[in-house]
Amino acid sequence: MNNFVEFNGEKISIIDSVLDLSWKKINDFSKIEGLTHSLALRELILRENDLSSIPEIIVTLKTLQGLNIAGNQLTKIPDSIGNLNQLIILNSEYNQIKTLPETIGKLNLLQVLNLNKNQIS
Repeated sequence: MNNFVEFNGEKISIIDSVLDLSWKKINDFSKIEGLTHSLALRELILRENDLSSIPEIIVTLKTLQGLNIAGNQLTKIPDSIGNLNQLIILNSEYNQIKTLPETIGKLNLLQVLNLNKNQIS
């Protein structure tokens, strides 16, 4: 298990099962190395990047309890979000999300869903 991931040659530490990749101008998740080996990751913060979609690798992080994807350019949340059955907090405010997938109903432990400042009708 890695205690860091690598992005553009920079090693970023995972501290207390939290990985904060805020403000890194990430738009291509293939440049992040080591994320799949971060089995104990509990919280992933991707706030204020350039993401237009949620990378599929994120929904393979089965221990994830908190996901912060606020302030990106997301237009939808993928159906596969329902695979994150340990998710308690999903913050996706300040995006351009129009609808939610039905699979969000599978998130039985979800306590906080922040969708402020989106385009949901």
